[in-house]
Amino acid sequence: MESVDRLEELKRDLAEVIQEKFIDEWLQKPNGAFDGRTPIDLIQSGESLRIRKMIHELRSGQPR
Repeated sequence: MESVDRLEELKRDLAEVIQEKFIDEWLQKPNGAFDGRTPIDLIQSGESLRIRKMIHELRSGQPR
């Protein structure tokens, strides 16, 4: 249940930086910012902090 709650919270945060209709697709696609791993893989392996950092960087206008 905790991971489902975490995923829903991440989706809400992502909606601030990605159009909502693209979030599910984005979660499933390999991402160079995550060493080619999918965001959903990071979530499942307990590394959602990496996604949160990316969201913070995008919100602040300071992407790496």
